[in-house]
Amino acid sequence: MDKQTFLENTFNSLDELSADSIFRNNLSQVRARAIQQEFVPEQSTTQFTFDAKQIWQSCDYLFSESILLLNERFGDRTSLLQNIKTAAQAFEFLAKFAELKDQEILLLNAAICYHIAGYQANAFCISKLVETRFLNSQQTPPSVEGGVDAELVNFFRQALIKFLRREVKQLQEISNRALVRISASQTAITQQAEEAGFPLNDVFALAAHAFFHRSLGDFSQYCLNGNFELLDTCKEKFQKSQKNFVKTGDATLGVIVSELAASLDLFRERSTWNSVHEYAGDLLQDPVWRFYLRNLALEKSIVEFWSSQLKAIQNYLLTSDDSFVVQMPTSAGKTFIAELAILAALTSRPESRCLYIAPYRALVNEIQSHLSNVLGKIGYRVSTLIGGFEFDTFQNFLLTQAHVLVTTPEKVELLLRTKPDYFEGLATIIVDEGHMIDEGIPSSEEIAEGKTLLEELHEQETLGRGVLLELLMTRLKAKLPQSRFIFLSAVMPEVNAEDFVSWLCNRPQEPLRIGQSERPSRQVIAKFEWRSASNGEIQYLNLPRLSSGRQPWVPSFIQRKQYFTGDQTPGGRRQRASWPAIDNKSQTTAMLAARLAKTGPVLVFCAQTNDARNVLNNLVTTLKYLEASDELPSADFQYVAQPNLASYHEANEWLGEDHPLTQALHYRVGLHYGPLPDAVRQAIEEEFRENRLGILVSTNTLGQGVNLPVKTVVIHSLERRWVESMNDGESINRTSKLRKRDFWNICGRAGRAGKETEGQVVFVKITPNDEALIREYQDQANLEEVDSALFKLLQALVEHRISQTDLIGYLDSHILALLAEEVVDTQDESSISRFLENSLVGVQTTRRNVDRAPLTSTIRTVSTWITNQVEDGELRKVFAATGLRVTSCQFIEASVNQFLEQLSSELQTVVDNPLHNSETFVQSAFLACQNLPEMKLLDTIDYSGPENEFSLVARWISGESIRELRTNFWNPTEGESFSRYLADRLTYKLPWGINGFLGILAFKLQRQYGDLPISWQHLPAMIKFGVNNIIACWASSLGITSRNSALQLAQIYSSEYSPQTSDYGDFIRWIVNLPNDYIFNELNISTFERSSLLKVRNGIVIGDESLQFLREEAQELESPVRGIPYMDSRIVVATRVREGDSLTLEAELDNLYDPNAVRVSFEGQQIGYVQREKAVIISRELQLGKQVTARAIRVRPIDQRNRYPAIEMQIRIE
Repeated sequence: MDKQTFLENTFNSLDELSADSIFRNNLSQVRARAIQQEFVPEQSTTQFTFDAKQIWQSCDYLFSESILLLNERFGDRTSLLQNIKTAAQAFEFLAKFAELKDQEILLLNAAICYHIAGYQANAFCISKLVETRFLNSQQTPPSVEGGVDAELVNFFRQALIKFLRREVKQLQEISNRALVRISASQTAITQQAEEAGFPLNDVFALAAHAFFHRSLGDFSQYCLNGNFELLDTCKEKFQKSQKNFVKTGDATLGVIVSELAASLDLFRERSTWNSVHEYAGDLLQDPVWRFYLRNLALEKSIVEFWSSQLKAIQNYLLTSDDSFVVQMPTSAGKTFIAELAILAALTSRPESRCLYIAPYRALVNEIQSHLSNVLGKIGYRVSTLIGGFEFDTFQNFLLTQAHVLVTTPEKVELLLRTKPDYFEGLATIIVDEGHMIDEGIPSSEEIAEGKTLLEELHEQETLGRGVLLELLMTRLKAKLPQSRFIFLSAVMPEVNAEDFVSWLCNRPQEPLRIGQSERPSRQVIAKFEWRSASNGEIQYLNLPRLSSGRQPWVPSFIQRKQYFTGDQTPGGRRQRASWPAIDNKSQTTAMLAARLAKTGPVLVFCAQTNDARNVLNNLVTTLKYLEASDELPSADFQYVAQPNLASYHEANEWLGEDHPLTQALHYRVGLHYGPLPDAVRQAIEEEFRENRLGILVSTNTLGQGVNLPVKTVVIHSLERRWVESMNDGESINRTSKLRKRDFWNICGRAGRAGKETEGQVVFVKITPNDEALIREYQDQANLEEVDSALFKLLQALVEHRISQTDLIGYLDSHILALLAEEVVDTQDESSISRFLENSLVGVQTTRRNVDRAPLTSTIRTVSTWITNQVEDGELRKVFAATGLRVTSCQFIEASVNQFLEQLSSELQTVVDNPLHNSETFVQSAFLACQNLPEMKLLDTIDYSGPENEFSLVARWISGESIRELRTNFWNPTEGESFSRYLADRLTYKLPWGINGFLGILAFKLQRQYGDLPISWQHLPAMIKFGVNNIIACWASSLGITSRNSALQLAQIYSSEYSPQTSDYGDFIRWIVNLPNDYIFNELNISTFERSSLLKVRNGIVIGDESLQFLREEAQELESPVRGIPYMDSRIVVATRVREGDSLTLEAELDNLYDPNAVRVSFEGQQIGYVQREKAVIISRELQLGKQVTARAIRVRPIDQRNRYPAIEMQIRIE
């Protein structure tokens, strides 16, 4: 048989095996058996008929022969990779119920197959499991053939895991230790050969291990420097290693090495270095990119791109000047694509900046944290501007200094109105969760019967975020023709992706579509239902059916039975209770979530807040009962009286100990929904992300882009229910379904890439209506279209559901901006038509052949009304900058005129105390905004404060604690409504209104905003952050959420520096250089406040020195030795240092509080640390292997005035 015939026969044989119905049925059984083993291993397995050994052998064949054909470049590559993926999944499932001695090799096979198939995140998860289960435990390693030295086998296993996890640094360390051991063994063998003959088998074994570890050394070096020759030598050494293992008779290790060698060609194609070289080679000439790729390998274990990311790069994401529309499932790598596009822009145009727009503050914070962690290492500054239409004076510093700005659409809208020059340097604009562009205008189907669109708009007070975002992007597109948009969405139909391409891209192109099958982790859809009065089962809806025709299921997953309650009867006996009630959905959901938590983090989704609270309360009861009955899913869910959790600390402060969330946190169960204060919600997100919480109950607040590591999403409900009172006194039951795309955005949290290989979505079915909803939602097809919000408004006008005059109060703030920017002209309807034609509504009306005239006419009507109301063009610009409607601006203008009557006395107050605002001034600003429509408290919030609201506002600004405010001004038990009041009224709306007051005041005084007294300029920030201190505002603006911490830092800074002669930049530099010793010894703050402060400090980048050093534009810097006085031993050694003495610098990579800390030593003893802003540079250069030397250039000895020495160093980097 010739080679061609052999290859054809092999390919056909693989095709036949893959299509074989018996084989596919056996694979379905294997998966079902694995599910059963995971959840109810004690149950009978008699229903399964497959032969595990036969399946194993078949998958070995699939794997080995597919690899053979790939190496020969024969056959359809896609189908061959699919074969290997099938084998990977089968090996993973078999390992769940295999004998212990077989589990490690099965899991290793799965990890290797996943890598080759292009599912690197799954390989990472599986190899981590091997490491945890077999290498970090006392498990006996699997037997190996040939009697090879057990120590070398252990090195082999450790190195293999690090190779599969792509942990390059640890891989180098293990291989180097192994080579030292091999060298010692070679010496011993030589001595044995001289004394008692030549042990040939041992020589082959040593050679095999030596070639293996040298190969891994080449692999590691390639990952760090991109030298392609190293991959060639790596493969050659793998092959030599494999041949020597064969000579020893060790088939197991020989096969593994052979598989690794075979994987290298595919690795080369996908590797970060090769991909950038192939599709954006010029970028590698920039040392920034070389450092970035090296750092990805060292710190993130990223050395190759996922298939989704490769698609983007192969479509010239890094080099094209055109926009991109990316349609990609959650957890498929969208953020990384944005990161690559940003870095490409910053390096291609070094003077440019990038803007990242995200719809929600939680997502803004998450993106900023991620980008700071990656780009900050290079020296790029990533900043956030949080809030609405208020602009604090210090935000201008953040704005001008940031290379990347991450913020909300509202803040970008404000910047475009007030700081248009900022946008001139923008290279790339990322729009995340772009499908939000249709929010705000409900369709006729979404409005309750008997209600009008105008009534809906009146309740929400605005047209919503969609209109704002569409108008904003249209203006940015017109203003910045050289900038590119990267538009990201996980949930929109194909037709909408094409709409966005037509709108945003300059050239015809296909959107970058990544299908659900390309998502790194699998998702299974299941439903739970009670099958009897005491037993409930899980049935899997999207898995292949078994030979019996049934879908895979887990019988008796939860049971209604008697549990101990943890309480006692009146007679002193242990109390029992039957639980859960099978007709109680919240109780059932709670028990289901508790049982599922055995396998990983669980998210319970509820359609409304009442449901979320009910489930949370029942979870507390369920875990209490399970603990009393010794049936907890894990010891992690045991009750803890004083949890060491920041979320518990914050919940106790904001909500009180009796709140359901505070109670639930005793069991490591969290809650995430709208009524929670931001501080509590952020702490919960952080601790759930760190696996410090095991179950999280949520509404759709987690469908807003926040990435959390979830194994299972339990769906409690999919529709909101409420009772509505009608004008005639009747009450009507209302329901509203969750949008399918919002649902699937939430489900995307199940099975986070790199955390899980598989995620589960489990519906809870109690009623026939539940069953109908499950059928409707279980398929991701037929997602709602993303209609332009302006298109929806046009439809409402055409259908006469709203009139042009009805819209004046809602559109006028938007049209004000268009008039101020001279985008439209009231007398020229054609300019309005052209503007709309270039918007999304223009694309969608063209596609649907809908006339835009009613919308054009409406905008002209509103424009004419505005110019009649505000004839002064300059005043219109001032009004436009506020973001408020015309009537609100006119009311503020009248209040400003009234305030001007007492201006002289207020100006004198400012002279006397320039850093604080008088109560009279604050009250004047407050009263000007108090009753504006835009300041109205949400209808869902019950105001329980004092009649004189200003008394509460004044105490809030004074820094009074949340607990005291709630006790003194609110119902102490209503922590949620109080926190919602603060979030909606004080930290969001009032700062916006007062910013408008100040803008109009400046105009009346014929001054610029920045020429107002500095304390006045800071008033919006003082109200937003709850402090009456400029320096405390600065601290809060950096992300220090604790008012206590901010006020203490302000007090200390003011005692050291004069706030009148220093500025925001000086304060940031002071924060960055706060030593750990100072933070731990001088600040009277809690452990959680300290941790938060350290995180903020460590994330700040100042100056351009870091970038300059990276580009080798500088080699020297100076730094004081910090921290000398905090230890007597340091002082003693430091007194011996003289000018000119050499000092030793070492990076403290294991420093828990500062990953960039660099220790300074003299004669082998520590004297302190490099100043933090310099340490960021030095630590990086040390890790890059550069030679760093330091010497003392100035020394101040101890004397009568100075109790400890001071030392300045000169540091040189070779």
